[in-house]
Order: sequence, then C-alpha cells, then structure tokens
Amino acid sequence: MDADPTGKHHVAVLNAALLKRALTDEENAEFTAALPHVMGLAEGSKGFCWRFSSSSEEGKKDERYQELSRHHTGDRALLNLSVWKSVGDLKHFMFKSGHAPYMRRKKVRFQRLGGERDEN
Repeated sequence: MDADPTGKHHVAVLNAALLKRALTDEENAEFTAALPHVMGLAEGSKGFCWRFSSSSEEGKKDERYQELSRHHTGDRALLNLSVWKSVGDLKHFMFKSGHAPYMRRKKVRFQRLGGERDEN
C-alpha cells in the first residue's frame, strides 16, 4: 500500500511485546544494546514520521503513558508507538532494513502475548 496521495492519512503502529526474561537479564544484553541503533534506523527510514519516546521530555510528562507503563510494563513488557507515511514504508523498515535480523529472532526473546511464560 502506497502513501496516501492526499497526505491526510498515516499509519499509526502500537507494538506491545513481552520478553521471556527481564530486560536487564544477561540473555537480553545484545537486544538491549541494539535498541538505540534500531530506533535510529527507524527514525532515518523512508516514511518515518514520529516515534513516542518514554525517555524524552514528551514521554516523561505524558501522564497517560506513565500510567500505562506503571500498570502494564514491569520488567518484561515493551511498548512502542510510531507513525509512518504508509504500510509499505513500515514493512520495508521491519523486514528489509537492519531491523529484519531482530524480527527473524523474535521467538528467541519474546513470548506470545496471552501465552505461557517460558521459565527456561
């Protein structure tokens, strides 16, 4: 799907993920270290418009996000909200950029939402 030719519509993506282990667990060290790089890739990608960052001034002041974070994230849940010009631009970032290797290994670090917790 191409970008809306009128420029009136964009794609908003809320991504919620549940890690198998705490974000600070040694098993997640590579993933955690890669987050700034991957976020930078997103922000530099064609069609990227905006990303909510909980660590920005905007995020620190957003009471709704802080409330959501207190009730739903803990040490294993991750939330990401971004806006893209088109589904095609988003798919390109997800599956054809430097983000793709992480997508291919998502089953290693993340559990299915609503699934059983992996204790191994």
